[in-house]
Amino acid sequence: MRADRGRVDEAWTARLTENRRCISDWNNCGRSSLLALSVEKCRTMAASARFCAAGMFMSVSWSACGAPSMALCHAPCIRQNDSFGCDISNIQIPKMRINRLDLNQLGSLDALLSHRNVSRAAQQVHLSQPAMSASLARLRDYFGDPLLVPAGRGFTLSPFAASLAQPVRDLLLQAQALTRRRPEIDLARIERNVTLVGSDYVFEAVLAPLFQRAAREAPGLRFELRSVGGYRPQELDDSEVDLVLSSASTVSPQHPCELLLRDTFSCVAWEGNQAVGRQLTRATFLRLGHVAAQLGQGRIPTLDQLAFDAQGIARRVEIRVPSFTQVARCVVETERIATLHTSLAHRLARVWPLRVLRCPIEIAPLVIALQWHRYQSDDLAIRWVRRTLHEVVLAEGLAPADVLATPTVKVQRSRAGTRPRTR
Repeated sequence: MRADRGRVDEAWTARLTENRRCISDWNNCGRSSLLALSVEKCRTMAASARFCAAGMFMSVSWSACGAPSMALCHAPCIRQNDSFGCDISNIQIPKMRINRLDLNQLGSLDALLSHRNVSRAAQQVHLSQPAMSASLARLRDYFGDPLLVPAGRGFTLSPFAASLAQPVRDLLLQAQALTRRRPEIDLARIERNVTLVGSDYVFEAVLAPLFQRAAREAPGLRFELRSVGGYRPQELDDSEVDLVLSSASTVSPQHPCELLLRDTFSCVAWEGNQAVGRQLTRATFLRLGHVAAQLGQGRIPTLDQLAFDAQGIARRVEIRVPSFTQVARCVVETERIATLHTSLAHRLARVWPLRVLRCPIEIAPLVIALQWHRYQSDDLAIRWVRRTLHEVVLAEGLAPADVLATPTVKVQRSRAGTRPRTR
């Protein structure tokens, strides 16, 4: 009995040693390449660890590959019934190759082309730097091109690599969009992160009611709201954000959009402001001090500021704040005035002792557009958010936009060129 037990222990020790060596080999050759493991090594790792290798490979592949690459990853099929916990007789290594290219390398290629730096690319796809260097070597060998060319202290893209950047990114974004698609099922069963970009005006007008409805109708949706002040259009191109709510004059021509709502501009003053009569005159408007919202540290001019600049009007701005809702607190108990969206002005007047007055300066109405990535038009969660936002506009008594673009219509920029981003 002791002799038999000793032989079993020796067998286990040998298998565990081989298991550690296999994992070391895997790390050295790059975690994103499941095909680097031979069938025999897969058997050893599965049996020695007493778990189902199918689940192990799925979880490891998930952490080792970038999110878009996961749409291309598979796991070997293994039955659990042998003496070590698994029947590995029918292991199948999938052929994840097209024209001899390991599709798992596309995630590494995209990261390398984007960052032009091996270390940062490795961090993006959760690989070690040596593994990413090995991946770069394999890609260079496959394409017969250096891809990253030394330039000073860093690297630049070769002409051929530059031509690959957008096609590779589009391929991975399409794969990511594909993995998010679901059949027409009950929305309450869908779990999904939705990232939106908008100002605090948009939040007060439509996003807060949207979140309330989502809690009842789509509890599996998790929302992240990012400030418009730090938004870059590249974030939508890279599918880092799902929906952008901004002025219709700022939408990207590369993605579909819908016009959501219209709003005018009014002035607000403290109820006790004796410097303002029953009406706000142009002379009083120019004489009094103003509170103005400044978005993105002044990089993003507001629509009212653009209108004043176009008419050669210089306000005496005494206070600048980073959001529209902070304006009210700076106006109360002073003689200052401010220019705000009419719907927001009335909303704030229900909380603060403010008077809402007609603006004596002509300002074109604001039109808010809703934009999403072109590959997400069929995303069930995004479609629900879009539809619900239009319903919220009507339920909140806001003015819907006069014309709604279909999801395939892109609102074009003016012929004069790209306008400054406005909110």
